[in-house]
Amino acid sequence: MNFSHYSVFLDVDPARPIVWSIAIIGSPLNLFIICFMIWESSCFHCSQRNQHRSNTMHILKSPSLWLLFNLFISDLLGSLYLLILAISDVYYTHYYQSIYLINTTYSLIENVWFTSSACAVAQIFGRVSVLMAATLTLVMAIDRFILIVYPHSRKKFSMRTSQIICAIIWPLMFTLAISVTVFNINGLRSRSPYIFEFYFNVCQGDFSSTIIHQIISRAELTYFIIVYGIVVILYVIVIWRLRKSRLEFHSPPSSVFERRFQIMFILIALTNVFAFFFIAISSFLILNNLSLFRKLIGFLPLTNSVIDPLLYLIFRHNEVRNQLCCSRFMNPKNLAIRPMNQVQDSKSSQVERVVITEIQK
Repeated sequence: MNFSHYSVFLDVDPARPIVWSIAIIGSPLNLFIICFMIWESSCFHCSQRNQHRSNTMHILKSPSLWLLFNLFISDLLGSLYLLILAISDVYYTHYYQSIYLINTTYSLIENVWFTSSACAVAQIFGRVSVLMAATLTLVMAIDRFILIVYPHSRKKFSMRTSQIICAIIWPLMFTLAISVTVFNINGLRSRSPYIFEFYFNVCQGDFSSTIIHQIISRAELTYFIIVYGIVVILYVIVIWRLRKSRLEFHSPPSSVFERRFQIMFILIALTNVFAFFFIAISSFLILNNLSLFRKLIGFLPLTNSVIDPLLYLIFRHNEVRNQLCCSRFMNPKNLAIRPMNQVQDSKSSQVERVVITEIQK
């Protein structure tokens, strides 16, 4: 008897390498970037104390980077969700093998995983990660929209505004996730312990057992559709406005820093949008819940736990490398971090001038 077919991923064997890959790559990658961004801001304060001026963009100086920093935290939670599933899959395979005899029949194996505390924690992490990714993507889209379409508006995000928004949505999303998880766990405990269903086992919750479950799942789906729909509209306007600005002012290409910054934000938003709508469309076309493909694409949004930090490192690799090299020296003069944007676009359009100024605030 293959006891792995009674563990977390049941008989969906392709899920195991996919989940392990995302968890092993995403967890250290997001943790590194979070620590780097915190260290980067501490270097700024150190250089300020030693009277060295630094123009480097960091999380305590840029509202946009503060939002991105929080997105990496949500990505880390998504990676930890998958890591819990992957480790538990190995553990429960050996657990069932040691508890039950080889000739045990299917009906005698009790599913102790989907009501365990580890599964509850995993469900909270996974739900918070997905909800926060959608919400932060929307907030970052609004930030980009105001900054580029209305560059002189007084409603532009400040550091205080960004911090207040994050201070509100984190407790809110954790409260929602914990409430839904507790409701799901209580419902699962009333079911037969000998049931093995994929979506229960990967701690995604119950979507259809009762009317309340259906309302919750449809409310989440509606929220994601509205959020990502708005994100698409806002970024289309942003791209159009940037294009129009360059044509009207006949400006040369913007600085390398600005292009990288804009492209990074747009790509991060698009990967989140693509993951959601791909799942939504695929689920609509594939009505069979038992389809292997439909089960696997449920992990697609969590691939952003790897894609987001990779995009950050790709578009900021020079700055990351330079600042890590500076850490080798303990002389305070070396903590005066080299400016990351030597802006040479004196003939740039008015919008581009405002954008680059606001990014560095």
